[in-house]
Amino acid sequence: MKYLFLIIIPIFYFYMSWFFPWEVLQGNSSVSISYLFDIVFSFAILYFLKRRMKIGKLRSVKLLYYIPVTIVFACLCVMSSGWLGFNAPFRYVEFPALQLLLLAPLIEELVFREGFVALFEKFKLNKILILSLNSILFSLSHLPALWHLPVEFHSFIAFQVFYTLILGWICTKVRIETKGLALPIIHHFLFNLIFYVALKMSYI
Repeated sequence: MKYLFLIIIPIFYFYMSWFFPWEVLQGNSSVSISYLFDIVFSFAILYFLKRRMKIGKLRSVKLLYYIPVTIVFACLCVMSSGWLGFNAPFRYVEFPALQLLLLAPLIEELVFREGFVALFEKFKLNKILILSLNSILFSLSHLPALWHLPVEFHSFIAFQVFYTLILGWICTKVRIETKGLALPIIHHFLFNLIFYVALKMSYI
């Protein structure tokens, strides 16, 4: 029964995220109003699981090793995108600093590294399974861009689904080790910051 629950919750989340007509509610803005659903969804899980959001351990030197890994990986992704000639949609995003550097790191980590990880931990899944499931779900969350954006962006979106799988693994690993949300947010922010700088330099 518990495994059925673990299937239903992600299906509900993705159904609401992918198929609910959020664009009707947000009008002409590219800042998705579905972020409000993400916040409510995450806090609802924490409420029903009787879990509190934690900052987590920040003093472990070992955990700081992941920061240069994240930065190097982001640089490799940016360079690969440029070399392969992918057309990234970020330059057409309204308020890119707000969306890339604030909303995405905060809200996506709240959903995936807090809401879903709390759910998986509640049902005592082992760490490898949590890492795998959370990374896959995070990666899949970027798929809707394929049917919302013009075809010229589809190659980049496919690439994004790949690199968010790895970014999701790193952020989930850090979340499990620190038992909190602060470092996953920092990693996500640093990764997106590299893309933002590349955008400002017109590299992507």
